[in-house]
Amino acid sequence: MVAAPIAGRRRPAIRAGPAAVRGSAGTRDQRTGTVILAVRVAVATLWTAPDRPRPIDAPAIAVPSDIRSWTAALDTEHRLDLHGRVETQLLLGETAVVRRTDGDWSLVLARSQPSSKDAGGYPGWLPTSQLAAVPPPGQRAVVSAASTDLRDRPGGPVCIADVSMGTSLGLAGSDDHGYTPVRVPGRDEPAWIAGSDVCAVDSAHKATGQQVVETASMFLGLQYLWGGMCSLALDCSGLVHLVYRRLGVDLPRDAHDQATRGTEVPVDDARPGDLYFFAEPGRAIHHVGIAAADGRMLHAPESGRGIELVPMPDPRRRTLVAARRYVG
Repeated sequence: MVAAPIAGRRRPAIRAGPAAVRGSAGTRDQRTGTVILAVRVAVATLWTAPDRPRPIDAPAIAVPSDIRSWTAALDTEHRLDLHGRVETQLLLGETAVVRRTDGDWSLVLARSQPSSKDAGGYPGWLPTSQLAAVPPPGQRAVVSAASTDLRDRPGGPVCIADVSMGTSLGLAGSDDHGYTPVRVPGRDEPAWIAGSDVCAVDSAHKATGQQVVETASMFLGLQYLWGGMCSLALDCSGLVHLVYRRLGVDLPRDAHDQATRGTEVPVDDARPGDLYFFAEPGRAIHHVGIAAADGRMLHAPESGRGIELVPMPDPRRRTLVAARRYVG
């Protein structure tokens, strides 16, 4: 992926390697020699190029990022205009391979979001300031609440707000007054999260289709956002990826890639938690939804609408091409 020139000013030279990432030594992959860093903000948005964010997108590229304020300011026109700008989003602590840097930006591969775009992970650009060194390895827990805050100490002031469901954080010690200490990229001291908001990652064989539907239902009404992959912003495949990630099942990021995993089932035999895939005749898959009881579907439909649980409308049914199962 090559960034388009920035109009009106000279573009800084592209540099490769760890020296280009200021303030973060990074972890070097012993096999490939590539540098791996971790997201240090609650949600980092990946862009198609460094010059694609608009002035209204400033909260999304700040440190700390403020996805709540950003999405609140976006009307339907602004949301539609994210096509060709936003690729996906990474959650706090998610690791990324740094391909190269360009001024204050880095081209990375999101390792936890498999994609046919690149074997190393989902590609995109983000501000280098949103990255930091990867914390030491250890036992991990996943955020199970739709959204939560991290605090400087148990019950203390918030240090990172709006941490999304599906965020995986390393444990840093024993609970204290109902709070769990966790390791956070860019911080020397642990941050604290309400113990009721995290849990052990469920393995794939323990997850059920009903859990998929119940987890996805937590986001009913949330407005669709192109490229969204967090509890404050979701597109159709982002909803699927996030829900399954929360339940310990690794799926690709995009719908057409998700359709290559799991076990195909007849569409009329789909059970709650299975996925429906949609495509126009002769075209690639363009939409995914979660099967629910009584012939309904839970999905993120399009910009200007919220996540909904509805009987499958006839226009959708006419483009239904496959159903697949990923959990028991």
